[in-house]
Amino acid sequence: MSKRYKTIDERKKRELVSKYNSGTRAKDICRQNNIPLSSFYSWVNKYKKITKRKESKNQIIAMDYVELKRTCDRLAMEVEILQSVISNQNLKQIRKFELMELLYGKYPLRTLCNAMQVRHASFYNHMVNNKNEHGWKYAYREKMKNEIQKLMAEDGHIHGATMIVDRLAQKGIKTSRRFVSELLSELGVRSANSKSYEYKKRIQELRKANKVATQLLADAPNKVWLTDCTQCYIRDRDVWVCAVIDLYSRKLLAMKVGRNNSTRLTKLTLQEAVKARKPQNLRLHSDQGANYTSYRFNNFLKENNIAHTYSRAGMPKNNAPIGIKRKTPL
Repeated sequence: MSKRYKTIDERKKRELVSKYNSGTRAKDICRQNNIPLSSFYSWVNKYKKITKRKESKNQIIAMDYVELKRTCDRLAMEVEILQSVISNQNLKQIRKFELMELLYGKYPLRTLCNAMQVRHASFYNHMVNNKNEHGWKYAYREKMKNEIQKLMAEDGHIHGATMIVDRLAQKGIKTSRRFVSELLSELGVRSANSKSYEYKKRIQELRKANKVATQLLADAPNKVWLTDCTQCYIRDRDVWVCAVIDLYSRKLLAMKVGRNNSTRLTKLTLQEAVKARKPQNLRLHSDQGANYTSYRFNNFLKENNIAHTYSRAGMPKNNAPIGIKRKTPL
């Protein structure tokens, strides 16, 4: 009479295999549970762990892999059936884009494009350049226009594009200055700030006032100073160096290093030289850079009774003495 074995469910099989993996002998497990050794080894292969990494929390067994593969094959067949239905409808590409707009944001872009059999670059180009009322770009531009108008209504006056970008960033809305400028043009709004116009007007005034000097002469120290900024590299870093020298002695009076060619850098350099020498009836010569024609710099010159002359535009040789290396000690 053949020996009969009892039926064992999946949960019990997993428990027995885990005992075997923990070190218990297979023969002892089979003798205690009345299981054929060949059947037990088939369970071991069935529930064998595929990943053996200690850091992996979710261990995958062979049976789970088989079930996962079956699921993937079934889903691939379903996608193939849906794509064949879409292709039989002879939908135009623009119609596919309109259907995809309804699902855009809910699913990944590449997954949507693969399902609808369109190129993701074509769909992205459609979303960005579509300017009709149902397009994503149109809705986004209208939303940003409302935000800009609301911001100006709260402050009670008109801001420039740079200020609007900063204010929107404080609200958690990231955008660019160029995009904000386009929206302001569409709204017909112009900033009340006219710094660019004032700057150009100030340059024209200094040229009309005959402050452009072509010859530099000095018969005594502290009569004419020269200043300039240059770009160099210090420890593989791009920096700006501003210097002030005396035209008579060609001595370096002050020098500072900064990351930007700013008005602050030029003002601090000159301030250090003025504090050390305390000149009277001084004339300062520089080029027509924005940091030297700025309001703050020229206001500092007026406070210290310093006359200011400039080199001609595009003529760096007018300020050449400061660009020549000298061996005069500090």
